[in-house]
Parts: sequence; C-alpha cells; structure tokens
Amino acid sequence: MVPAPTNTRKFGQSDADWFTNVAFWTAYRSPTSPWVKQYAAGPVKVADGPNGPWAVAWKRINAYVIAQLAGQAQPDDDKPADQTGPAAGPITILEKDAADGTLWLQPDEVDAAFVPAPTNSRKPGQSDAEWFTNVAFWTAYRSPTSPWVKQHPPGPVKITDGPNGPWASAWKRINAYVIGKLGG
Repeated sequence: MVPAPTNTRKFGQSDADWFTNVAFWTAYRSPTSPWVKQYAAGPVKVADGPNGPWAVAWKRINAYVIAQLAGQAQPDDDKPADQTGPAAGPITILEKDAADGTLWLQPDEVDAAFVPAPTNSRKPGQSDAEWFTNVAFWTAYRSPTSPWVKQHPPGPVKITDGPNGPWASAWKRINAYVIGKLGG
C-alpha cells in the first residue's frame, strides 16, 4: 500500500503526524478501502499544495487524531463559521459517520423538525442509494445534533447550488460512499 522507506515512522516524527499518515493511507490507498474500490488510490505523499483536496483531507484527519490523542471528542468541522458549504475534497469523517449510521438504521423517514414533510419520507421507487444518501446528507448538514450545524447554518433540504457546488459535491461524496457500502 505504501512503499519503503515512506512506510516506516521517521525519527522525531510526532505521534499525531505518524498516525495521520497511517489513517490517510488506510482511507485512500488500502486496496480494501471503499475509496480505492471506487476511485484511484490517493498519493503516498501529499503534494497538491496547502489547500489541495489531498492536503485538506490530511489536515481533517490530523485534527481528528490530535483531538483523540488529547482525549477529546471528535473535533467539530474545521471550517470557518462563515463558510457557505462544506469544503471540496475527499469524504469527511462527519459524512462517513452519517452514512454509516444511516446504513445501519435504514430509516424510511426522518424527523420533520429538520427536514420538512413530505421531503422527509422515502418516495415509492426511490433507490436505496439515493434515499440513504439524502438521509446521510441531512444528518451531516441539517440535524441539530450535527457538529456542522453547531458551527454553521444548516445545509439545504434540496440541493440547488449546481452540479459542482459545495452542497452537490458533498452529496456526491456521500453517494459514492453509500454505493460502495451497498456493494453497488
């Protein structure tokens, strides 16, 4: 998955940086990773600049690792409060957690308090992948218990920011992950 000598911890490398590298490689390079099953493997070394999608993914994992090493809960989303949508890049921990919870529960309806009726109910003939992606998206970006909503305005019920907007991109990331988990 990671060629030598990069696959060994370097003298003086912090726990946080080493654990982040291992988590990054596992998520984006491992042959068993849902990401690798759907897309090309990520880089061994992140070299796409400080704001490139791989660098953003590494930083997101690093923030989580640092919080875990400090004995804290998962950090809230690391984007500034004035951001209008989630950042571009690979699927986030928040999105994966929402998708995994949705796939475990497999609800046919969500709380109308954060997704108004009739949108909050599964439509006849709607595919599992589409419905579970919607529920995971709403869980990540609309639920009052979501770390995102604690720092930002809730995301949209219906995505209208165009096919490459931040909300559409987040939905597509979640959808790819859900499809991978469903085996399709």
